[in-house]
Amino acid sequence: MLAKTKISKSGIFKNSRRASMAIIIVGFMLIVVVAGIFLADYLERGNRDTFPVRFYYVDKSVSELKAETKRIKTGAGTEILDNVMRELLSSPQSKNLSQSIPDAVASPIFLNLAHKSDGTTVLEIYMSDEYENLSLTDELFCRASLVWTFTGLDFVDDVAIYSDDKPILRPNGKEYGYLSRENVKISSDFKLSDMESVSVRLYFADAEGLSLVPERRPIMITPGSPIENYIMQALIDGPERDGFYSALPPGTKLENINTDSGTCYVSLSQDFLTNLEGSAVNEFLAVYSIVNSLTELDNIRRVQILVGGSTVPELRSGLDISSPFERYEDIIWDAVENEFRMNLRRLRELEE
Repeated sequence: MLAKTKISKSGIFKNSRRASMAIIIVGFMLIVVVAGIFLADYLERGNRDTFPVRFYYVDKSVSELKAETKRIKTGAGTEILDNVMRELLSSPQSKNLSQSIPDAVASPIFLNLAHKSDGTTVLEIYMSDEYENLSLTDELFCRASLVWTFTGLDFVDDVAIYSDDKPILRPNGKEYGYLSRENVKISSDFKLSDMESVSVRLYFADAEGLSLVPERRPIMITPGSPIENYIMQALIDGPERDGFYSALPPGTKLENINTDSGTCYVSLSQDFLTNLEGSAVNEFLAVYSIVNSLTELDNIRRVQILVGGSTVPELRSGLDISSPFERYEDIIWDAVENEFRMNLRRLRELEE
């Protein structure tokens, strides 16, 4: 006879629970595996739709450009360029960095990718005409950031920057031309190591608008570049001290400057004539702000003011500017009221 086996009801329940638990665990593992596959595919598709670009932003605390990598959507060449520019104009991820493109020149911006005769490409970047009014440091950071960000794209060889529709100019008045990583010498982290600080004395109008007041301050220059360019740009930018103001009319731009045999030839834009108020006092201040600031340099004894590269017979009040001016000390502010200042005061009263 066969022996009978006794199976308890509790044993059946235990085995059933174990089987259910095993099914649940296996099911959960399958869900995790399937989810992982879908996630990997999603990330892979995301990576296929984007690519990394190194953007160059400003770390003002140490006067450096620093690179920050972001992912940009792929697309046709022009779409990629638009996406890169849009991201460059946005805020960086790091709180220690700030935008390298000043708001004043950020709108409108037009991009055009052109092909040169040698088969290479140049990205033409058309900025707002406010580009010409950027300070030297802001312009340097902006230019370097544009060049190094866009030439990081494998289909951009060179960059050409325009202010409105005019090529941007060097401090000596010549065009920068095509810019690349070869002629915009920076490392992956750009520092103003190729600049030096020079102390200059500049002359601005006082609060009354009756005399010039000196302001000594350091300016950053590129070694070997004529310092006259930087002095003129600083006069256009205006004083750093409160209570003084630029004696040059709004919109004035430096078109060219060179010094020969002790005479500095300063060519200004037409805005100098158009926007200069028809007041003899204002014209005196504008002229001698330039003359006295430039004759602080040992190699300059006289200054010839030109407009559009040509001599101008006289200003509206009749002030003759057809020949070079020498330095004039009496227009510089002094605690003691001198005769020239008193004459200017009387002239101002008559004009009012």
